[in-house]
Amino acid sequence: MIVGMPMRASTSTKLLGLLAVVALANTGVRAQTVASALANFQKDVGNYNVISLSATGTTTIKTGSDVAGGIATQGNLTLGTGTLMNSSGFSTGSNPAISVGGKLTLNGSANMEYGNIYARGSNLSYSTQNSGILSDSSGGGSINLPSGSTDPLTNSAVNWTWSTVASDMKTDSTTLANATANGTTILAGTISSDGQDLNFTTSGTPAAGSTVIFTLNAADLNSSGNSYNGVGFNQIDFTVPTDVNYVIDVVGLSATNNTLFSGVNFNSPESNNGSQVLWNIEGTTTVDIGSNGFDGAILAPSASITTSTALLSGQIVSQTLTDTAQQEIHEENFNSFAAVAVPEPMTFALWGVGLCGVGILLRRRLTAAVIR
Repeated sequence: MIVGMPMRASTSTKLLGLLAVVALANTGVRAQTVASALANFQKDVGNYNVISLSATGTTTIKTGSDVAGGIATQGNLTLGTGTLMNSSGFSTGSNPAISVGGKLTLNGSANMEYGNIYARGSNLSYSTQNSGILSDSSGGGSINLPSGSTDPLTNSAVNWTWSTVASDMKTDSTTLANATANGTTILAGTISSDGQDLNFTTSGTPAAGSTVIFTLNAADLNSSGNSYNGVGFNQIDFTVPTDVNYVIDVVGLSATNNTLFSGVNFNSPESNNGSQVLWNIEGTTTVDIGSNGFDGAILAPSASITTSTALLSGQIVSQTLTDTAQQEIHEENFNSFAAVAVPEPMTFALWGVGLCGVGILLRRRLTAAVIR
């Protein structure tokens, strides 16, 4: 070999390197699937009913409201008199049922039926710890706690990295927003109004494990969110097949057109597999989700949610939540049935062959460098 002359990779070695690139590219595509986005959302939201991602904003639960599940806010939480929390008593794992990263404000007496509370930035202290009462040191109110609750100022059992959760939620939302039909795995749904119902339908029967994607453009709704393409409706009508997910991408909302379904009912939400529905709300505006009820999980990682509905069945992920009426938020945890893609045996073979090619290329280049 002539010193100083770089060694050229053989055609076969170049081919091996190309296979490596193809295999790794194939891996990247598989990682960004609708199925994995739904599975990740279910994992990250856990058993919480309300998750607020804003580090500086305030989530407000109005007087007399009943939040059946847990509440987690990166920022502040304000509770009204008579608020009932975690009334379903489900487990949030090692995380507290109520987790507040900012200040917890009590406007009167609230009740917590199960679990522990954690308030990192709160100006709170137990006035009588043994009796299970958490009192605001400024005299603003108190929370009656279940027996066995721990002091929120010493409770460090918060296995939650907010920056990671917020990033994951935004990635999931983007993946779902960019989804297109690709056969039997992801189907495109149809939205139409018949003057009575806003119908969410599919052509044919979706296969088990598939996902139906709907796109609801706010430009097709009136400013009250109860008319679609000029045809009014007073009920949302969907019956989700067993083992299928509905994803409804809500786009085009703005500061002047930000109401979804004012005065509109949902058809027997909890009996129609509403736990398999995810409303993916895009944009940064404040969204009003109506006054007569709402069903399905809400993923709005960049938007704030305002609700005056009497009943909300599902989990809410948003920047903040403002409850403006006495309401119930039911424990209806999202269920993902989409089959997460697993690399096929051929893909593993490509990885092995490709990585061998990369190894050969690196070894030859290192050898050439030494000879020089």
